[in-house]
Amino acid sequence: MITLKLTINKYYLAFLLVNQLEGMKKRMDRKDYKELYTLINSYKNTPHFYLINLKKLEAVEWGLTNIYINNSLKDVGRETNSIFEKIFRMAGFQKILKETKNYLKTVQKQWKQNEKQINQYLENILKIDLPALSITVIIVHPTFKKGRSFPNNLIIYGHKEEWKNYNIVYLTHEALHIIFSRLGIKHDDVSHALIELITDNSLKRIFNNKKPTIGRNSINIGHPKLLKIKTEILPYWLKYIKSKDKNIVSFYQELIAKVY
Repeated sequence: MITLKLTINKYYLAFLLVNQLEGMKKRMDRKDYKELYTLINSYKNTPHFYLINLKKLEAVEWGLTNIYINNSLKDVGRETNSIFEKIFRMAGFQKILKETKNYLKTVQKQWKQNEKQINQYLENILKIDLPALSITVIIVHPTFKKGRSFPNNLIIYGHKEEWKNYNIVYLTHEALHIIFSRLGIKHDDVSHALIELITDNSLKRIFNNKKPTIGRNSINIGHPKLLKIKTEILPYWLKYIKSKDKNIVSFYQELIAKVY
């Protein structure tokens, strides 16, 4: 069974805010934005700040060069933490943090309400017994548009709900990357296309009260670069769903051998 543990990392949240501040300008209070902008600008000549602010490569290079040549690596933890503590006290950050906490509660409720159904669906579609897997999900503000998984059972997630049940569909998508890795399925465009067929396309239809069967007109959700692959493997996928002698691992291996 797959379980998700949702949490917030305020250092990562502040890191995102610094690097995407310009994109937050329209949705932040003008005073809050100005205070954060002024604080960030006050560190422009501080080398350690460029371990946080990665927007400009030449500035990052300047910062790292100064840290190395001045032998100040020993100060990295203290200096960066001091900067973070000042960001944490800003009203703008506090509002983003509060909104992120509320967003976490919403996503957590959505997942808990559907957790059993998602696990059953995955076992049916993958045709395996799911491993007992606990995944930590670092929730960020939905404005930052993050969705990424890591091999150490970690997901970073935060996105506006572009359609009903968007959050649980894409959390399942990211969880599948981890499950596939556990099953020895290589992370490539073919496996990614399979994940989209399972989640972005089929699971979305199930949760939005449509028939789970997908056709050529219902696989356009997802990465545009994967649409060609999904179209090519769709006939094989529809046969796989009906088969009783294959699971997702053998099916992936068959695709690689026969098609790719």
